[in-house]
Amino acid sequence: MNVKSIACYRNTRLETTDLKPPLGHFNGAKADRADTLKLVRSINDAVKASEGLYLAPQKLELAFDRWWPDLEQALQAIPVTPATNQNRRNEKEMLEEVLYIVRSLSRSREHVEKAVELDLTEAIKLVESFRVAAQEDLMKAAAARKAAATQLESLRKKRSE
Repeated sequence: MNVKSIACYRNTRLETTDLKPPLGHFNGAKADRADTLKLVRSINDAVKASEGLYLAPQKLELAFDRWWPDLEQALQAIPVTPATNQNRRNEKEMLEEVLYIVRSLSRSREHVEKAVELDLTEAIKLVESFRVAAQEDLMKAAAARKAAATQLESLRKKRSE
């Protein structure tokens, strides 16, 4: 995993189902202790995977425990906007999104299947070309063996004369 490819958002009031694409495609974390710790662990793991400077899990937990109260206080200080129905997605919107994603995945799968089929066709052609080349080599070896046997017989006849 490349650290540059990480994208996430901090969700303070919305449910993940309320977020529309493109933001809804990213991993989200609620603004609570458990999700924030999971987000921090994920970032630390990504940094570790990219061979960057990361914290050992025990140190990460200690640092998080030390700084979580301050972050929690700052998060609670964010003014709460009353929830409106405008923020909530209706079932039709969510169903349309699911349908779009399923269709996209289906098209992607078809492309992969075609690529695999092409790769198999190419592999079969390659194996066939190896088989033909091996058969030609065997025929050449048999001809060379026959020629060598003929020469050997000819030499034996000359010696015996």
